[in-house]
Amino acid sequence: MANPSADLVIIGGGIIGCTIAYYATQAGLQTIVVEKNPRPTQEASWAAAGILANHASTDQPYTQLSRKSLSLFPQLAVDLHQATGIDIELRSHGSLFLCFNQDEFQNWSGLAKRRQNRGLSAEILSPPEVEKLEPMASREIAGAVLFPDDCQVRPPRFGSAMALAAQLQGTRFICGNGVDRFLFQDQQVIGVTVNQEQIFGDQFVVATGCWTEQLTTHLEYPLPISPVRGQVVMTEVVPQPLTRILEGNGAYIVPRAEGKILIGATIEEAGYNKQTTLGNTLDLIQVGVQAMPCLADAPLLKTWAGLRPYTKGNPYLGWLPGHDNVVVATGHYKNGILLAPITGQLISQLLSDQTPTIPLEPFRVDRHASSTTD
Repeated sequence: MANPSADLVIIGGGIIGCTIAYYATQAGLQTIVVEKNPRPTQEASWAAAGILANHASTDQPYTQLSRKSLSLFPQLAVDLHQATGIDIELRSHGSLFLCFNQDEFQNWSGLAKRRQNRGLSAEILSPPEVEKLEPMASREIAGAVLFPDDCQVRPPRFGSAMALAAQLQGTRFICGNGVDRFLFQDQQVIGVTVNQEQIFGDQFVVATGCWTEQLTTHLEYPLPISPVRGQVVMTEVVPQPLTRILEGNGAYIVPRAEGKILIGATIEEAGYNKQTTLGNTLDLIQVGVQAMPCLADAPLLKTWAGLRPYTKGNPYLGWLPGHDNVVVATGHYKNGILLAPITGQLISQLLSDQTPTIPLEPFRVDRHASSTTD
């Protein structure tokens, strides 16, 4: 039996890898995705809250990336539903940032004004205006800022839809085992081994989140990607529904379509440990109750944690130095769900010899090395 081969082999079947596969197959690339878990999108992609937001008032490269990706979601949600029948539960009700003291309110009001001056949406609200919009939000606030363009999706549904859509377009998924090693010919990567099976390709993408350094070390270019644990709490439906995302005090409250509430997320350096802990769960609950007091009476359903791929600065999107057929797409940290569509588009364009619609220079893999030698 012949070994599997394809134009493109994507290592990592999280939301980033699946979205790249979705756009790559649309561009005509025969694609294989290798995923270490039994099913795609089971790591950080599954554990995320699904907030789609960028509150910056500038036009920095990361902000441009975020805004463009956010703009892709409405049509993408329609396309995925038509292709797979899965509703990713895109909700466009905005978010409220609650300010619990005057200094914080002044700072966020200043941000809102800067956004308004640049033609971006933001509204400064008094406590009575907040109460009118979201009666369940805390009344012990100095004010709030409304970001009406913020959205959310349901990550497990988004991941399942993206993986299925890619598969329906011809992507082959090989799940259950990770990549053991790379295969070389004349110092060029020509394949990988997975559970003693060889898989060959013309081009390769490393989209393995916080496990990226382990793989790129085999390619003599270890990338500084580290896991950051984020714990999330889910409660039962509250008596009066919450419409918008609430943020404040370093946490968020996300209402699901059926009324359940998510409270998240911690920021912890815990290695690759995905266990939830009582202390951090209590901290989340306390912050959640402060922002939405009725949560004190809400039944606690479950807790979980995911590992975000952290790196200093922008995510890595581009060719791996020393390898003219290996691309890296990782380091999205808290915004893997938000940035998945634009990442998929840009990496697909790069692999298809097209000019990316957003310049990738600020996201170069070797940007830190070049900054120290310039």
